[in-house]
Amino acid sequence: MSEPHHSQNSEESGHLHYIVTEDLCPLIHHWAEKKGFIAPNPNWFGRNHQLLRTALDNVLNSGDRVVIVDSLPHRYITGTIHPFLNRLLGREIEFRSIISIDNSYLPENNFDTLSLEITRGVDAYGNDLGKIARPYCLSVQDQIEAFRKERSGINNDVVVVDDGIWTGGTIKMAIDALRYRGFNVVKVVVGVHIKNRGKVINLGIPVNHLFSVQTYEDDNRPVLDWLCERDFFPGVPFGGRTVIDKELQSFFFPEDRKTIGAFYPENKTWLKDWASINDSMNSFAAFCFSRSIALFEEIELLSGKKVLVRDLDRIPLFMAQQRPNSLESVVKIIKKKLEVIN
Repeated sequence: MSEPHHSQNSEESGHLHYIVTEDLCPLIHHWAEKKGFIAPNPNWFGRNHQLLRTALDNVLNSGDRVVIVDSLPHRYITGTIHPFLNRLLGREIEFRSIISIDNSYLPENNFDTLSLEITRGVDAYGNDLGKIARPYCLSVQDQIEAFRKERSGINNDVVVVDDGIWTGGTIKMAIDALRYRGFNVVKVVVGVHIKNRGKVINLGIPVNHLFSVQTYEDDNRPVLDWLCERDFFPGVPFGGRTVIDKELQSFFFPEDRKTIGAFYPENKTWLKDWASINDSMNSFAAFCFSRSIALFEEIELLSGKKVLVRDLDRIPLFMAQQRPNSLESVVKIIKKKLEVIN
């Protein structure tokens, strides 16, 4: 997700929009299936999202400012994007010509997509390192070159899919890298497109080649910020920003391919700078940690076994810094962190 530039143009609407894309349920279900756990049913995640909306309402609406939390369900976004891509196949693009930047919105298996592994990296202090290839992956250029070699005999027209556009930096990086390798990007398809006047990068494609499920513009739906659910709950796959720290990373076995995530509630400054949340009393951070505990406790109850550090794909930064034993309980570690917050 791109770096926020917060719109304050709420004079006409009377309020700002705070967008939350609901991706917690599919990410946890995929993780649970892979790791041999049982994930909560969709109703559990629906209730959790309702609680998140209430917590956001409480922390965002202060003074005269009015903020409306908009929920964009995962099924709504994919249910719109996937049929659109199906219509493109055989007309504007050939099979195996779809490139996805966000793993949670990968199209169905029959699309045979390339997952282009790009992430926003930070150091162990949360300082921005820019957009880079995910840990354990080839460079962005090498990923694309490998994709090009696999598509022998197929023309170079491709479609790029992502969760959304804020400044457009990530998609611009992908498009430029694809063009460098001889690809022609005929469509960009996203879940959310936020148009802040004068702040969106020129992607170098015609306006009618960009398709979005939901579009927000300064003049009618001014946006305060846009976040993914996964960023709020420590321990969730792909949550937070990717921490690049060789010393910390070397503590975990490389073959496990674990990444370290700087989850937003871990730090007041991150909540403010990355999520537009002023959490002076730590009430919102405490909510996020308590719901992570509730999530993993529910998984343990359904699965009949503990969730251990070794089971996580994404280690929260605060947890990684403790150099935990791989057999330690995730719930126990998060509970200790919650005690410190409270």
